[in-house]
Amino acid sequence: MYATDGAAIARYNFTDGAWTRTVITGNLPVGTNITRLAVDPNNANAVVLSVGGYTDGRKVFFTTNANNANPTWNNISRNLPNVPINTVIMAADGANTMYLGSDIGVFVTNDNRVNWLMYTNGLPATRVYDLEIITAAAPDRIFAATFGRGVYSAETYTGCSGAVNLTGTVDGLKYTESSAGITSVQLIKGGSGTSVAYNSGTVVQLNPGFEAKSGSFFEAYIQGCTSAGNPPRPLQTAIDSTSAPEQHP
Repeated sequence: MYATDGAAIARYNFTDGAWTRTVITGNLPVGTNITRLAVDPNNANAVVLSVGGYTDGRKVFFTTNANNANPTWNNISRNLPNVPINTVIMAADGANTMYLGSDIGVFVTNDNRVNWLMYTNGLPATRVYDLEIITAAAPDRIFAATFGRGVYSAETYTGCSGAVNLTGTVDGLKYTESSAGITSVQLIKGGSGTSVAYNSGTVVQLNPGFEAKSGSFFEAYIQGCTSAGNPPRPLQTAIDSTSAPEQHP
């Protein structure tokens, strides 16, 4: 068993009818504000920690030797924005797939990805404090409990998809990537905090019926899946007038 207390983490082993306690804080930065701990369901040596607060670049730490006397904690914060991370969970898929609940939504990564991918997919831009993966029915689903906005669910992350045809109404934060083409007739409702991005490997086609309302931020680009090594482009919720692109007629 593992337990955290502020910036400390301990491991408890049950051997010969007795519990032993070992502090395994190791090389974690002093004062790390640990918010949640998750263990790989298939490997008790693989443990991930989420970190709260606003220290840039100090969001997630992971070890694969948690049962050693002095485990090594690796910083896997990578491209995460500087917002508090409130919770973390690991999937039992053998690929170290991890989901984070942050102050602005859900992020996901695994062994096949270079960086974290925003995985809100229709979830409002809100604080997520708990995550749960349910495998009772196919396909697996992940549930996110928010602060005052209810509980949301989505299919678990399966990697970059092929051709995608997007329909319906969307708001909040949503990122869609495809190794092939993306076609869309979506209505992006707009409003504060709405940011939608399409990342295609070949073409983005906005068909009649597509509309982005005033107050939303929308972008589309040809780059290909971030799992192939391409750096992700983070979603934006406000336009910086000092760096906005030139407007041409």
